[in-house]
Amino acid sequence: MTKAKARSLVTQAVEKGILVRPKVCSLCQTETDIQAHHRDYNKPLEVEWLCRMCHSGQHKPIRKTHCKRGHEYTEENTRLEFTKANSGSTYMTKHCRECGRASQRKYWKTKQIKLLTKV
Repeated sequence: MTKAKARSLVTQAVEKGILVRPKVCSLCQTETDIQAHHRDYNKPLEVEWLCRMCHSGQHKPIRKTHCKRGHEYTEENTRLEFTKANSGSTYMTKHCRECGRASQRKYWKTKQIKLLTKV
């Protein structure tokens, strides 16, 4: 099934009351205009209701499974961030919490050494 056909079937299902379009994004819980996201166009009525930012994030490199240092993106080890591009569009990026913690440790260790050598 094509993307256009799946979108058309969702629109018809919403109009007929078969599907109910929520007012809140299922990922970020933001109350805004919600869009239907298909993980599989062959199952047109199985949709995830997402805001525009989360929806665009589902179609970008957000699908990576590991950070550049090899840590796995698990629910506990992943921080999602909404970033605004110069063009005005907004997209979602993943950040590895383990790498963030390592960066913070390095920063504070360096700062501590600078403070100790100042005395």
